Amino acid sequence: MTGTPEEISFSVLGPLEVRIGDRAVPVPEGRARTLLGGLLLRAGEAVPTRTLVHWLWDGEPPNPSRAKATLQMVVTRLRRALGPANVVRTMPDGYVADIPEGSLDLYRYRALVEQGRYAEALGLWRGDPLGDIRSDTLHQDEVVPLVVHKLAVLERRIESDLRTGADHALVVELQALTRTHPLHEPFWALLVRVLHRTGRRADALAAYQEAANVLARELGAKPGPGLRSAQELVLREDAADTTVPVPRQLPAGPVHFVGRARELDRLTRLVDSRTESSGTVVISAINGVGGIGKTALALHWAHQHADRFPDGQLYANLRGFDPSASPVAVGAVRRAFLNALGVPAERGQQDPDAEAALYQDVFRRKQVLVVLDNARDVEHVRPLLPMASPSLILVTSRNRLGGLTSAAPIVLDPLQHEEAWSLLTRRLGEHRVDGERSAAAGLVDRCAGLPLALAVVAARAATDTVLKLDDLLGELSSESGRLGALDAGDAVGSVRAMFWSSYRNLPAAAARLFRLLSLHPGPDFGVAAAASLMAVPVEEAEGVLEALFDAHLLSRPRLDRFAFHDLVRDFAAERLAEVVETEREEAEARLLGHYVTSAVNAALAYNPHRTPIAVDQPPPGSVTLEFTHTTAGEWLIVEEAAILGLVGRSDAHTWRLAWALADFHERSGRWREMVDVHLVGIEAAQAVGDVEGQARMRQSLGGHQLRSREYEEAARQLKLALSLEVSAGNQRGEAFTCWGLAAVADEAGHRAESLEWARRSLALYTDIGDEAARVSVLSLIGANAIEVGDVESGLAAIREVIEIHESLDDYFGTGATYENIGLALLKTGNRASAAENLRRAVDVWLRRGDRYQTGRSLMMLGDVLAEGGDVVGARDRWTESAQIFDEVGHHDGELVRERLRRYSG
Repeated sequence: MTGTPEEISFSVLGPLEVRIGDRAVPVPEGRARTLLGGLLLRAGEAVPTRTLVHWLWDGEPPNPSRAKATLQMVVTRLRRALGPANVVRTMPDGYVADIPEGSLDLYRYRALVEQGRYAEALGLWRGDPLGDIRSDTLHQDEVVPLVVHKLAVLERRIESDLRTGADHALVVELQALTRTHPLHEPFWALLVRVLHRTGRRADALAAYQEAANVLARELGAKPGPGLRSAQELVLREDAADTTVPVPRQLPAGPVHFVGRARELDRLTRLVDSRTESSGTVVISAINGVGGIGKTALALHWAHQHADRFPDGQLYANLRGFDPSASPVAVGAVRRAFLNALGVPAERGQQDPDAEAALYQDVFRRKQVLVVLDNARDVEHVRPLLPMASPSLILVTSRNRLGGLTSAAPIVLDPLQHEEAWSLLTRRLGEHRVDGERSAAAGLVDRCAGLPLALAVVAARAATDTVLKLDDLLGELSSESGRLGALDAGDAVGSVRAMFWSSYRNLPAAAARLFRLLSLHPGPDFGVAAAASLMAVPVEEAEGVLEALFDAHLLSRPRLDRFAFHDLVRDFAAERLAEVVETEREEAEARLLGHYVTSAVNAALAYNPHRTPIAVDQPPPGSVTLEFTHTTAGEWLIVEEAAILGLVGRSDAHTWRLAWALADFHERSGRWREMVDVHLVGIEAAQAVGDVEGQARMRQSLGGHQLRSREYEEAARQLKLALSLEVSAGNQRGEAFTCWGLAAVADEAGHRAESLEWARRSLALYTDIGDEAARVSVLSLIGANAIEVGDVESGLAAIREVIEIHESLDDYFGTGATYENIGLALLKTGNRASAAENLRRAVDVWLRRGDRYQTGRSLMMLGDVLAEGGDVVGARDRWTESAQIFDEVGHHDGELVRERLRRYSG
């Protein structure tokens, strides 16, 4: 979607409207309008294709086999009509309206209701929701519940007005409402109460009798508890039924509960923030991966605060992910709760709609703590949520219940190390843990903060006192056997079974990606990598990742990155065994193709003046990324671990990955990583006989050793590269390597040898017409000419070189040339000009963020200033240089500190 939330708005609380600023966006009549209206009513929630088809055809389509294709055409037509206002996003087997907050009147309505600003919320309604859309099925599924909700909000608004004092205006309003909604008992109950509050006791009793007559005539029913309670209030009788015991259904809380202070505090503050008489139900959705401790948190908090709910505590295990049983039917839970709250059994034997209305009416006056444990999805709990009640509802689920827009979500992360250590200690006792402290620490690490895993480990150790913690750690140290070691022997207590019960409920596409993601070597991954594994468009992969994220089988360390919990990754790797070998190999090839091609593109964007390398066309389905200089650096930072993890998986590509990381490692001071990966790259290129790969690796490694002042090893690597380039007849590679050898000889102080290599390189570059490379060699020749006494011609050459570098935006060549001319001028005795050129080099490096080169030029500048007698200025520059070398981990920092010590007096 383009545009901003302020520019685009959607309205469903009345006829459907879409606007961009003051301009109305025409939405096509018919199915496109029905589609948009339905998606907006469920904004932010994936709506399955079967549901959309049901809405668009107002029931079963005449040709079911063509319905999905027709739906896709309707989506295309709608997207085209919406243009910049398009919010329709494809999901696995469905679609979602991805609406920014504030852009939809329904969002604003719900937010105002949550804030208790009922009058403002009701003021957003312009008529019947989607009153201009013809689809009885859509209206029955979505509009009717919304209208019911509006009536409940209207009740809350009137209740709020009652608290500030009843008046005749409320009487008039309620009399009109009872005429419009004669079967809606809460309005009759409010009318009775308001008449009583205004001193009209007889009118109040008359209103009760009128309501009883209407209910008997139209429904054959008697007044419900709410209406009877209002009558009893008028008659000054005690409305409470003291014969009904207060329900106390909470299971025992966890014996060994640790940590979660932030989450416990949030639950407490959530309840504290409400007012006792607000009539607004408080809902909190506690979610997280299986075994993370959702039920333990809910029950621990519930037992601590049970006394705050005088009407009791209700509990239901909905078994949404039970590996050995089906989810519990909502109707059965609702009837059980009604019975527990004292509603006679015969009153529960009604049709579902009547029972739902009774449930809402009973909860309206109850202050109950309800725990709905292990919910499958939003629909599994929605019928059990009171719309108006001073109660608290705690819902636990492995899925993110995004459709509960009024719920305060609490997402449980793995335990911190200290919390996990405390849990293990409580289960096993301090004496045993202290006796095998190292093994205990290893168990905590291997369980990766998952309370269930820690509980299984502790249970095994506690029941078998002969078993050493070291033995347990040995079983857990193998990733392939870790889940087996965490098997408690039953479906409920097994970590593997816990993950399996979430996995088996995934859509087919999400299950496939879940398996394939175990091939990814990094700690986290982006959408492009997932799309490559699946060979699907990025938009489709994004939807599948969201499904895994909603199921808590993936976490999201940052907005555009996803990650596995360590134990979940083990489970995914086990599931990969279900994939046929050819599919696994093809997915791995696509992943490798994505990273090799994208990494090389990033390397060239990071340093546009590098000579490109040959890269094979990636397999079909691989996503190839392009970059700017800035985005290349950002991508290399987040993907470095994954790229390093792929090194060694394919000899044909390993050296290309190493080459792609070379400049990034060099400029960020990652010296050790650079050497290691280049040595692996050389071996891989040798294994497949790739001459170009061997040469490039040795050239890059030689360049690093030059900067590390390992001149002999640098020259050795470059001469090996030179022989490879000559044997392959690669003139450009030969010229580049000769240039490197000239630089090594120059740094080592061998001027004559440097000039010899440089002239050979210059002749080759001139022959092939590479002007950019030619000027870099000229720079070195010019500096050496100055040093051997030919100052005038040397300076003329270098000035020309600088002009060419700047015109090419070659910052490295520009900075290096300023350094060279500075050092050359110093040897002629012109310190002022030498210092000025080194300052220019520092400026170039700083502008481009090259930390190592900045430190190097500052060190040289300090040397020049010290030689000229400016010790204070020299110390300042050396101090800056030492700090930079320490940041990047380069040993030249010690050389600079030696200078500081020498000039400390």
